[in-house]
Amino acid sequence: MVDGQPALERKVVDLPSTLKVEVYPVEVFLCLHSNMENIITAQFSRTDSIHTIQAAVCQAFSVPPGSECRLWMKSSDSSCERLRNVHMSVLDSCLSSGMTVIMEMRNADGTWPSSRPQIMRNSVEDQDSYRGQPGVCGLTNLGNTCFMNSALQCLSNTPPLTEYFLQSSYLEELNFTNPLGMKGEIAEAYADVIKQMWSGRHYSVVPRVFKTKVGHFASQFLGYQQHDSQELLSFLLDGLHEDLNRVKNKEYIELRDADRRP
Repeated sequence: MVDGQPALERKVVDLPSTLKVEVYPVEVFLCLHSNMENIITAQFSRTDSIHTIQAAVCQAFSVPPGSECRLWMKSSDSSCERLRNVHMSVLDSCLSSGMTVIMEMRNADGTWPSSRPQIMRNSVEDQDSYRGQPGVCGLTNLGNTCFMNSALQCLSNTPPLTEYFLQSSYLEELNFTNPLGMKGEIAEAYADVIKQMWSGRHYSVVPRVFKTKVGHFASQFLGYQQHDSQELLSFLLDGLHEDLNRVKNKEYIELRDADRRP
């Protein structure tokens, strides 16, 4: 050390079976989805959480507080992967130097820029200029999906549940480790539909992404055949329950003996 020289602080990374001083931090590129030409470089420790990176992007690009954001990880081969769990560390999320982290903010109409379909311009303008009553919104029939749409409309008009999703309370309770859950994907897909329906900016919403997720986790709902609405409702409520289960680690509870019987 030379007098007046700043200390070179380095963190210790807890790797499997060993502790290692992190000499070189992870250097990644940060940008917004709305302006991917404006890129900044930042360094993070492998022990930092994805939430730390999200906060750094918000600060660097002056993102308004309270904005609902999500992050994408882009590698050199241009493939993108969603960084779903913001509590995961940089090391566990396989984020490495040279990668780009892209942040997108939810649109006012409840959609995400990356998933909004490229449709004809005049119809976009019609949708953007439309202002209706939040919640009074149709759901497009994708082909014998009225069983799903009717269940979604019933849940959409259940005030406590809808307020829970509109206030983004679910973000803090997404459970990515529950073996009975669906890694939070059903909860996120349902939240997207609800936020679009209650934005007041749509005549109707096309729940195609939600339908795809349901079919992915429940093969009986694959395709576009008719199904029982109650079965879909039961699957959805159970899926939301497990994806948002507040019990992260379920303890083993031993059954007690009764009258000296096993």
